[in-house]
Parts: sequence; C-alpha cells; structure tokens
Amino acid sequence: MHFGMHLTCHADGSCEFARRGVLYYWPPALLSAYATITFWYVRTARTRGLGARVMPYAITGAVTTVVFTAAWVAAALYFPSHPAPIDPLPYWPTWRWCCWCCR
Repeated sequence: MHFGMHLTCHADGSCEFARRGVLYYWPPALLSAYATITFWYVRTARTRGLGARVMPYAITGAVTTVVFTAAWVAAALYFPSHPAPIDPLPYWPTWRWCCWCCR
C-alpha cells in the first residue's frame, strides 16, 4: 500500500484497486483553495475600493467539501460489510416493456 493506493489481485485473474489517498489530499486542498481565493479576492476588492461579497460562496464551498468527505467516509465504512444485492430492482420492467412502442 502506497499512500492510500491498494491493489489486490485474485487467483482468477481479477483485481481490485482502491485509492484511499484522495481523502488525505483533496479535502485539505479544497479548503485551502477556498480560503486562499477568498483572501485574495477580498484583498483585491478592498484595494480597488469595492465591496466583496464572497463569504457566502466560500462557506458554501467549505460546507460542500465537508459534506462530500463525510459521505465518502460513510460509504467506505458501510459498503465493505454490506455487499451489493444480486437483483437490486426486481420490480423494474424488462427492456421489452420500457417504451411505448414495444407494448
């Protein structure tokens, strides 16, 4: 395992690949980017004598980053112990009955 990358190959020739390192890189990178953009935008706007209404956008970006990271972690913790169902939507119509022209 190298910084969150994991590769497992099985005897039948299939392989599983996971990149958990993105959880270490992207959330702090996005938060840093939102903070940097906000700082420089406000600084530039004030030197020009303009008002800068950027905080709602920066807060929205930070909250979105936190929510997506939490959802990613929740999915990573949930799915390994809960495998996907074999027939997830058995009540869906077959391809023959999906459109009006085939009925």
